[in-house]
Amino acid sequence: MYIILVILINKNSTNNRILTLAEKTTLDPVVYLFEVTNDSSNEVKCFICQDISPNPVRYNEFNFIENATEDLLNGTFELTLSGFYTYNVYEQTSTTNLDPTLATNLVETGKLNVVDTLTTITQFNGNQTDTIVFNG
Repeated sequence: MYIILVILINKNSTNNRILTLAEKTTLDPVVYLFEVTNDSSNEVKCFICQDISPNPVRYNEFNFIENATEDLLNGTFELTLSGFYTYNVYEQTSTTNLDPTLATNLVETGKLNVVDTLTTITQFNGNQTDTIVFNG
């Protein structure tokens, strides 16, 4: 049985997310290159995001910034379509390479879900609030 991690990315916001990449990482120091591919359109976006974890041996923490003003070398990217993406994380030593074919190794693959706005779900509570009387 496989468990697939789905990373939730809210559009136009900073998304602090935690991954466990160190267990498959062989480089030290390491730079992580993220490649995301939209499941519907096959649009690909590559960006580098700095690991800000205080304990990267245990976990890797990232601030993914989804924004129209991109800075692909510093974790700020725009994903134009909402929905599901496949992500690949590569290890490398370069702080400027955005080409996955030039990265050292594939470290992780998973799913990413990009949502535009969170919607409130109306829940029925079973209580009728209005009384209708027919006189007649």
